[in-house]
Amino acid sequence: MLNLVGKLLTKRFFYRPIFVIGVGRSGTTALAGGINQHPQVLGLRFEFPFLGHFSHIPYIYEYGAHHEWMLNSLCVPKSYFYEQCRRMTFEVAFGMHYGLSSLAHNLIRGDWHVFNKRFWCAKAYLDYNAYQGVTQLYPQAKFINIMRNGCDVVQSRTKFKSFAQREFEQHCREWVEGVEQYRYFLDIDNGIRVYQEDLIANRRLSMRKSSIWLVSRRIKHLLASCATRFSTRSTRRLSAMWMSKKYWRLDHRRMQIGMPNSVGSSKIFVVRRCKKWAMKYHFREGSQDLTWAKASRL
Repeated sequence: MLNLVGKLLTKRFFYRPIFVIGVGRSGTTALAGGINQHPQVLGLRFEFPFLGHFSHIPYIYEYGAHHEWMLNSLCVPKSYFYEQCRRMTFEVAFGMHYGLSSLAHNLIRGDWHVFNKRFWCAKAYLDYNAYQGVTQLYPQAKFINIMRNGCDVVQSRTKFKSFAQREFEQHCREWVEGVEQYRYFLDIDNGIRVYQEDLIANRRLSMRKSSIWLVSRRIKHLLASCATRFSTRSTRRLSAMWMSKKYWRLDHRRMQIGMPNSVGSSKIFVVRRCKKWAMKYHFREGSQDLTWAKASRL
């Protein structure tokens, strides 16, 4: 009975997820939080690492080296198998009985938009194989990759408690590996790449690819609303980050983890290790202050 109630309440948005993807400290949490504030979105408050691993199951059944043998080994129809995978994915994120407890909690808090939800949103980490698996489970899924200047990402990681003890060069390397991992966004039609700097400076999303994405006016309005919330909250804290030396103020702890010992050399250190990939993804090195400005994009 509870399953039936949950299924009825989620039938309008169960098959229509929005996944926010990006390198750590690029603005993924803020972007997902902004989208989740929209009344038509049921948002997940936490990260969703489960999806990145679980989505490799449909990938193996569809694209693996022995996919035909895997499919033939199923004792249930493939459609039923995928439906159960979708249900497990959703319930891991929102709770049992198609997330009924989360919906009830929203109603108790006075969120009567529960009956008007059209999407659900989660922050995930999906490589290309995982992306292919997710699209098998959710053909209507939309993907947003937020990208941020590598210098700012590295600087932020040195301040963030979970990453602060890592070597400075490791931060550079992980940013490079991250942007390469999400390179597939340049070639897909059900996802867009946005830039954190645009969200802050322009209060609108820079939509790199618009073919299928812009067909839905509802999604376009949703993201425009999100951009306004993101910019309002973040402008004072993040804009002109490289203009403020306080973000690069050195202390004994940072010197122990290998950070260069001055503001200028810190920037040079990052530029030398990340410049190749920054240029590839349409950032360019400034000629005077070694900050990066976004070049015109294709």
